[in-house]
Amino acid sequence: MRKIPILIMAMLLVSCDLPLESDAIESGGPLQTDRSEYELRRTDQRLEVEIPFTYTNVTGETVFVVHCDGIAPPSLEKRVDDRWVHAWSAVVPQCLSEPIEIGPGATYADTLVVYAGLPTTRLAPQFQVAPVDGVYRLVWHSVVHDYDADRPGFGEPLELAYRVSNSFVLKED
Repeated sequence: MRKIPILIMAMLLVSCDLPLESDAIESGGPLQTDRSEYELRRTDQRLEVEIPFTYTNVTGETVFVVHCDGIAPPSLEKRVDDRWVHAWSAVVPQCLSEPIEIGPGATYADTLVVYAGLPTTRLAPQFQVAPVDGVYRLVWHSVVHDYDADRPGFGEPLELAYRVSNSFVLKED
């Protein structure tokens, strides 16, 4: 795979404060986790959890996942009152590999591995919300359409409805 160094992978690190989506989006769309509840494991320095997910391309066109050596994790958003707020994003390498292509009707499976330093440590990343327990969803910022290797940029991000997961509970054990 060809790698192109880049200065910013902003689309992977976007933090957003978005209004709560409709119940249809919250209950699930193309991006799905495998359970409705996950327990964070606490170590002496961090919180950990693995969240398997699948993405089924229902757009009718090929979509592309922008990544670096296969690393393209979704972010976590937490529901706070009536809004979704950015809660956690992975630290990712800054390179550009050929995009992962997901054809119409095809399903892509991966696992989001969450490692979050405790606030008393200097480990990054950390959760940006307190308390950590609550209702979350995945948001995949790196899924685009109209990718063209001969054109600058990565293409247009898919609409949010195609890049958010069902909601799920995340709590410390």
